[in-house]
Amino acid sequence: MSVVNVKKENATEGSSLLLYKELASLRQNPAFMNSKIDIPDGDLNEQVIMYGRGTTRGERYLVMAFLGNAKSKQLDASSWGLQGKVVFATKLGRRDHMVKLNNVTLNQGEGLVVHLEEVELQA
Repeated sequence: MSVVNVKKENATEGSSLLLYKELASLRQNPAFMNSKIDIPDGDLNEQVIMYGRGTTRGERYLVMAFLGNAKSKQLDASSWGLQGKVVFATKLGRRDHMVKLNNVTLNQGEGLVVHLEEVELQA
């Protein structure tokens, strides 16, 4: 029988404890402290949760989770922008990678938080 304790969880990359600590830390970001959640029409789906969070300064995040039974799900989230940087992922190896929002693959049970790239408008 394997013993699971805080010391072991703190030392295990991808452990439930470390994931919750990362989420708690992200929750301190002003974009996640306000009550505004942006769910545009057309992004509602029985298998995918997708919504945006942001600040009045324009910093924006996209939260995505695939809850379906399929092995993976291909998503087009280009209505949110061109690309962004993964700042939280439930699966190892995705954090800090850039993702193109027109072609996002989520594996079964996977969730991502993407810091959306700011686009400068031409005058």
